Amino acid sequence: MRLVPLVCSLAILASSAEALPLPQSVYRVDYGAPSNGDGLSWATAFQHLDDAIAAAFDGDEIWVTSGTYRPRVETQPGILSSSSIVINRGVRIIGSFAGNETTHTPTGPSRSTSLDGNLGFIGTAFHVVTIQTASKVRIENCTILGGQAQSDPTNDGGGGITMLNGGALMLVDDEFFVCDAANGAALDAASAFVNIRNCLFTYNNAANGGGAIRLANSSGFLYFSRFELNSAGVRGGAIHTSGLLSGQSDTLSVVGCVFNGNVAGTEGACGYVEGVVGAIPAARMRWSSCTFFGNDAPAGGAIAAEYNPSQPANMGVSFVTNCIIWNNSYIKHQLAGRQFVEYSCVQLGHPGVGNLSVKPTFLDPTTGEQDWGSVTNDAGHYLPLNDDPADVDEDGVTAEPIAFDLVGNPRFADDPSVVDTGCCSAPMCDMGAFER
Repeated sequence: MRLVPLVCSLAILASSAEALPLPQSVYRVDYGAPSNGDGLSWATAFQHLDDAIAAAFDGDEIWVTSGTYRPRVETQPGILSSSSIVINRGVRIIGSFAGNETTHTPTGPSRSTSLDGNLGFIGTAFHVVTIQTASKVRIENCTILGGQAQSDPTNDGGGGITMLNGGALMLVDDEFFVCDAANGAALDAASAFVNIRNCLFTYNNAANGGGAIRLANSSGFLYFSRFELNSAGVRGGAIHTSGLLSGQSDTLSVVGCVFNGNVAGTEGACGYVEGVVGAIPAARMRWSSCTFFGNDAPAGGAIAAEYNPSQPANMGVSFVTNCIIWNNSYIKHQLAGRQFVEYSCVQLGHPGVGNLSVKPTFLDPTTGEQDWGSVTNDAGHYLPLNDDPADVDEDGVTAEPIAFDLVGNPRFADDPSVVDTGCCSAPMCDMGAFER
């Protein structure tokens, strides 16, 4: 049964979208339109997404109606499975339009624009989307599914999206479903900066590392997203990172996310941080206000970081704050490698200031949302939520607290039924992805 995504505060995202700068030009795409459109109005919409991309320039927007759009551009001439939706300029692609809107806020069902790698009798596309520009690309309100990158002899990463030339990618309110690859099944990026929020990654599989995402020498932000039932044959059932982008202090900052049912063959069911020889500083990931439950790996049932005492400066490292880590297998090895943990609830405990080892009370055990009176309520530390470097509300202000949780509830909401045990002044935030 396909999982229903838990969507973060659509009202907040919609209102913030209205505040974004106006595009230079807008092109419209409707799969039911005639084939001779120019995309400048809904009445003359392009029929195919790649035609709109070809017409656009950096800074333009492409509005796409609900429906299914398949790859058409062969990146390897003569090989039909190399067909991909090729993005070679810095555009913003927005899906799920009804086809009558006059602003860039779609009114169709959420994520109802499908970018589908199923090519019919031809087979399946290696990569649903191929990004070939160093300019900033933004994709939102789309479902990306079905790429099979492991069949590509030239690039076996990124069945959903592969980034070939670095650059910057923003993903907002997207779903990645049943993508396959050798590495980074949903997204494979190298020397890139990514900003991901309010996305769902489910049933993606990598033969090696990064069941959903692999980042190599890259950095970025990952906010308010769900990773469910992803798998990797070796490391990083959900996320695999190695190295970091030049000029950045962290590989990836993960805030307010839920990880459930992810599996890795050896280490790091939810995340694996790989060190890189000669990299100073070492590869680092930060995990704040996340919930990990029901994940499985022989080592690091939640998170693992590469441990190599002979190269201490090059080891991976994780910083974990305000997280709930419970019922991940193996329970004694939920966190592996160098893990600095504070103000988190970890089954069987973990060294660090403010950590708990008392079972949290979940309102719904299938979502990880804690109930009133849970020991994890009012037990977190304010600092990881005290600023907004990713500008998740898109108001142009980063020196402000992150004001909401995964489902849009206000942060720093007091639970009068528990004693405040967090830091520092009331009202205190809860541990985990949800504020009760």
